[in-house]
Amino acid sequence: MTPIKTPLRAAMRMAAGLLAICCAAWACAGGVDSGGTGAPTSSYARGRLSGFGSIVLNGVHFDETRALVLDDEGGLHYRGDLKLGMSLDVQAGEITTDAATGVSSAKAQKVVFASAIRGPLERIDIKASTITVLGQTVAVGPSTAFDPDAVMAGLRRGLVLEVHALLDEATGRYDATRIDVAAQAPSYKLRGIVSGLDEARRTFSIGNARISYAALDDAELPPLFDGALLKLSVRTAAGKGGTWELLHATAGTRAIPDTPSAEVDGLVSAYHGIERFKLNGMPVNAAGAAVLFTGGTSGQLRNGVRVLVTGQVIDGVLVAGSVEYRAPGEDAKVTLEGAVQSVDAATHSFVLRGNTVVFDPGTSFRSGSPSMLVPGAAVKVSGSLADGGTKVRADKIKFDR
Repeated sequence: MTPIKTPLRAAMRMAAGLLAICCAAWACAGGVDSGGTGAPTSSYARGRLSGFGSIVLNGVHFDETRALVLDDEGGLHYRGDLKLGMSLDVQAGEITTDAATGVSSAKAQKVVFASAIRGPLERIDIKASTITVLGQTVAVGPSTAFDPDAVMAGLRRGLVLEVHALLDEATGRYDATRIDVAAQAPSYKLRGIVSGLDEARRTFSIGNARISYAALDDAELPPLFDGALLKLSVRTAAGKGGTWELLHATAGTRAIPDTPSAEVDGLVSAYHGIERFKLNGMPVNAAGAAVLFTGGTSGQLRNGVRVLVTGQVIDGVLVAGSVEYRAPGEDAKVTLEGAVQSVDAATHSFVLRGNTVVFDPGTSFRSGSPSMLVPGAAVKVSGSLADGGTKVRADKIKFDR
């Protein structure tokens, strides 16, 4: 499946906003109010960080210079803490598209990053390309970005990892988008699906992790039932029988406020038809007659399928204007823009926005040559993850003059 090019995606984004507004006005299988039919003046995006210059999410360049940057536990961060492959929620102003370049951009107001798992590495299966962290099986592939200290070859049991991942809620499978060694771990954390709930013993499972909530009152808990999506923290030492003691739990989906422009990337779950399914935990309605499907048809939607839905959020539901099927391997693609920080001529590499970029005879140079790669040179890099996800291999390097 051919990835959608930036100008086409920008056109889809503009059309999706208009279609979603129309869909809402038609009551779109549920009779929700559009809240007005003006052009979008605010936006919200959820997905994987795929580039820097401004941060790039779902193909949109968000200027994060003045944004508030937080983790999902409320910790305040510098924007330099944002890394390729992280799972982000971005609240921003209006998304606009440059007619000459086709680049869509907006000014970010708040950026929240959230890992799916933080816990000890329990097992490595090189043949299957999976690791087990805190009882969860995590798939690792070419689209997984790695901290240089957390590459597969150097992993060891007991190492505490921070895993950003897409969760397939139907199977409990995690596809890692980034893996780091946890800088500190006052508690372990997990976002997953409840199973094996035992109300008498006050325990439940997420994957192969057995969790006890005996120390908490019912008033401190979100609704518990098999199939519930939870985000929780547990003590860092397992108790009797390997059971983890629950410290805190909330619903596993961060609510997106009603907004005229929203984009969510993720895996379809709880599919009951195009008018009712979830994407990355977000309720979606894609039943409008004018919804634009690209890369696939409405009949191909099912649990576990990866899509990007663009539309507007009305009464907590993402009303789709467009649905784009994501191409396999698209996550490995990276764009970087900025001033070269350092150069290593011997290894044909340089550092840009904190990322090591390597080039070779197959790299295309525009408006310059390799000899012009010096500290301070302004460049734009298009490439993909390489060297086990720790570097970016440049397909194209363009010099800005």
